[in-house]
Amino acid sequence: ADSRPAFAAPAGAAVRMARDTALQLVHDAVAATREVASDLWPLTHARPGVSANALGLARAGQARSLRINELPELLSVAPELPLAEGTGPVGTRALSLEQAITLGVQNSLDVKAAGARLEAFEQTAVAANGALLPHLDARAAMGQGRLESVSPTEQRLRKDGTVTLRQTLFDLPATREVQRQSVLSNSARLQLQAAVSSASLQVSAGYLQALQARLVLELGADQERLLGELLTYVSQRAEAGGTSIAERDRVKARVANARSQQADARANLRAALRNLATLLGEAPARLVLGVPLALAVPLTAADALGEARLANRELVASRTEAEAAGLEAKGQRARFLPKLEVELSHARAINAAGTDSYSRDTKAMLVINWSLLNGGTDLAQGRAAAARMREKQWQADDLERKLEQDLEATYASLDSVAERYTALREELVANRSVVEAFKAQLVGGNRPLLDMLD
Repeated sequence: ADSRPAFAAPAGAAVRMARDTALQLVHDAVAATREVASDLWPLTHARPGVSANALGLARAGQARSLRINELPELLSVAPELPLAEGTGPVGTRALSLEQAITLGVQNSLDVKAAGARLEAFEQTAVAANGALLPHLDARAAMGQGRLESVSPTEQRLRKDGTVTLRQTLFDLPATREVQRQSVLSNSARLQLQAAVSSASLQVSAGYLQALQARLVLELGADQERLLGELLTYVSQRAEAGGTSIAERDRVKARVANARSQQADARANLRAALRNLATLLGEAPARLVLGVPLALAVPLTAADALGEARLANRELVASRTEAEAAGLEAKGQRARFLPKLEVELSHARAINAAGTDSYSRDTKAMLVINWSLLNGGTDLAQGRAAAARMREKQWQADDLERKLEQDLEATYASLDSVAERYTALREELVANRSVVEAFKAQLVGGNRPLLDMLD
């Protein structure tokens, strides 16, 4: 039979549990000390060059030509296209793409929201700086004090007041928080610039859509005019017996089709102008067929990717958030270190002990606060912050990878458009000569009407 007391086994288990807990605490303390020592110095934080470079737009050494600026000469249209009544909202002044972008950014609610977010982070950074500045506290109290340890019980008026001045000398968690809030403010500034870029792209897309619809309407009007002249000529010939009524009706059908296309073009222009007026806050009177040279894109996808790594606001903001998460992890680990501050105080008290008395106490103290054990909370929070830092880093890497893929696809489309543009330009120049020759041959009776219509 077992002669051990009934409480011996539970007591042994408790001892083993206490021993395991102590070993775990020692292990965590050693790990925390190693992690804190690795990032203790320097205490000052230098901002990375990437974030600073991203505050200004990087410029590529070479850029692609802007073919849209060649369209007035190529299509024989005016550089400024007026917007007639009935085509949608019409303003009082001509707006270029650059002016439209400026108005769109000023009118963008997303930009205003990003600006408010930046202000919030800047004020949070100011609040974080306050933890390292002097703190002055004052306390005053007055009331009745009742002394019951004597007989008879005595009751006297009591007054006391204290003024305390504290200045932090060493508080690494607060220092890391100041650095983290500074980085987050920088990230919010980059996100504001990203909102400006996004609004600019949205306005550019709306402006170019309206410009495209206006060009289609302009070119369609020329086609309708030419078909109208052809219909007049064929009708005169039909009346004189020089051609058949069927040929005249064929031209009438083409004219009706052209008018139908013009109606669709006007509807598209009205929709595009309404969208543009919503983005800008006003409607233009004329659209300028041209793009500033500053908006030219880099020559190759590799150049664009190199510029994007420095100047893409979303990418750099993501990198900055990862940096802020790293500072948060360092701040959590720094909680294992003591906090040192100077405290100056002056206190006065009347009848403090319940008896007639008056005391004055002035102190100058060096105060050390050190959290020695809190159940491993700080260590776990530091590791959680480090995991968030890795998450932000992976997200930034993924964003860069997607950006590279998008740039490669976009530049492949640009190359295809460039080849098509060259071919279409040559075809357009050739067709103009063909049209003039066919018109002369039609009048001379050497060219059938079907060729002219084609």
